[in-house]
Amino acid sequence: ATLRQGLDPLFDGKNKRECCIFQLYPTSLQHKIICLIVALQSPSDKLVQSLTKLSLSNGGIPKSISKFIVEAMHLTRRTIPMQRYLVFIMTSIGVPNKKMDDTLILTNLDLEVRRASRALRRCGSAKVLPMIQGVLSSWSKSLIKTFNDDDDKNDKYL
Repeated sequence: ATLRQGLDPLFDGKNKRECCIFQLYPTSLQHKIICLIVALQSPSDKLVQSLTKLSLSNGGIPKSISKFIVEAMHLTRRTIPMQRYLVFIMTSIGVPNKKMDDTLILTNLDLEVRRASRALRRCGSAKVLPMIQGVLSSWSKSLIKTFNDDDDKNDKYL
């Protein structure tokens, strides 16, 4: 097995609730592992998906490492397909996230949206915005549906 393939088990949790080995390491070691991923370039699909889950605000790692993961993925963006990179950026900020509540929408997305905006601007927004239009429109439709459903629930109490 190659060194690149050897990184995948560090990020495997047996199920969604269980943390991965990477989360148990000290922050300094987490930082070095992310640096290794950048140095090796071309992370696997599985590794990108794992990094996406970790970079979410509830990923179980310090915010500094979450931010560093986003920056690291930006550095490797030319070695992976653009669509995979865009999915990483959009998913790492919680788009689309089926379990959105008002507090997540109003508070937790601020920092992540700022990070995503910066990453998209660096890629050339005129090139990438048409590619993420479908994700953004589906996200906005789900938000509107969620808010309409909440309004319907609240109307029965009036």
